[in-house]
Amino acid sequence: MPNRSPRLFRFKASALAATGRIRSPLDEVIDIHAASVLGSLGGFASARAVDFRHREFLSFASASTEVIGTETRIAEDHVVAETLARATIEGLNIMQMITADRVVANIASHVDSRGNGEPEVRLLGSRFEKLRIAGIPVEIDLATDLLDGAPRQSDLRGKWHSSGLGDIFAGSTLRDCLRDAPPHVTRLFRRQAGDETVMPERLGVTRMSAVRNIIPESEELKCFGHVIHVPGFGTIRLAELEISYSTRALTMIEVDLGCPVQGDLVLCAVADGTDPS
Repeated sequence: MPNRSPRLFRFKASALAATGRIRSPLDEVIDIHAASVLGSLGGFASARAVDFRHREFLSFASASTEVIGTETRIAEDHVVAETLARATIEGLNIMQMITADRVVANIASHVDSRGNGEPEVRLLGSRFEKLRIAGIPVEIDLATDLLDGAPRQSDLRGKWHSSGLGDIFAGSTLRDCLRDAPPHVTRLFRRQAGDETVMPERLGVTRMSAVRNIIPESEELKCFGHVIHVPGFGTIRLAELEISYSTRALTMIEVDLGCPVQGDLVLCAVADGTDPS
């Protein structure tokens, strides 16, 4: 039997469509739906759920996830590893206050054994389709072009000021929009707003959003960066990212219900990464 070359990478990727916790007027956990996890050897995993409803709090027509990890040996000492993590929800409805035809979270990464081990990670394909909040159509402009133009954390750090990312996500633009924000909204940005010339990091992790701009059809909807606060309903956070040296994680919708129904919801969350074996 011929000798087999050892694997050079360990894969890690996950995707979930929906989960949450209702604290009031009932104490209930909304189980994780359509979850997929990739093993360290790579491969393929997928999950699907249809016609889901949790009371009148959360429903969707369908949800699916998939994770894929492949290792391609180009030469004995040259291996490329690629990972994909995707989560999709169609026909989303949260208490008749948040609806969308489709929400997609998409992360694709590529790492080359001849490099320094830092993967290239891209978000292209992540999107909101026909999103409405409080009945108001909302267009979400995601900065996937800027973020995918800096696919490594080191690239992002180097381009933070020159590409304008710093101003959008941490500088004066963000500070201006937070000027009239309620305290529970400004707390969400305590590690983000600051010096736009330096990418914010804590323990090697940058937390930010992929949202460049939110454009609602009505000024009734109050937007603060990637956060929308709806009095009598709650606070909505869109397209939040965690970026580190070897991984990125993207959550398309997080809802903090602050009305007679209290709780937290997470929708379309994906994460991926590849480590040397």
